[in-house]
Amino acid sequence: MSPGLRPELESRGLRAIHVAEEDLAAADARCLLEAAIEDECLLVTRSYADMSDLAAAYRYAGRNFPGILFLPSEPLPIPVQADRIAACLEEGGAVGAADGCTWIV
Repeated sequence: MSPGLRPELESRGLRAIHVAEEDLAAADARCLLEAAIEDECLLVTRSYADMSDLAAAYRYAGRNFPGILFLPSEPLPIPVQADRIAACLEEGGAVGAADGCTWIV
C-alpha cells in the first residue's frame, strides 16, 4: 500500500503499519505474510500474483492467517482507497471475498 494510506486509515480509527516502517520493504511475499500473521494484521497489497498463490499454499497446508486484502492494480486516490478499506472492514468483507482473501473493487 502507499505510505500515504497509513495516516488516512489511522484517521478512520484503523491501525496500519507500512512495510517500510518494519524494514520489510524488500521482503518477499512469504516474509510479509509471516509478519502479518505475527502481528495479527490483515495484509493489504496490490501483489495479487504473489500473494494469491501463497494464500492458496497456506490454506492447503492448513495454515491460518488474518486475511489478505487486494487493492486494485490501478491506484485510486488515497482517500478513496482508505474509504473502501474501512468500508470492507466494517462490513466484514467485500466483493470477491473468499478463503481469507478479499478484493476491493
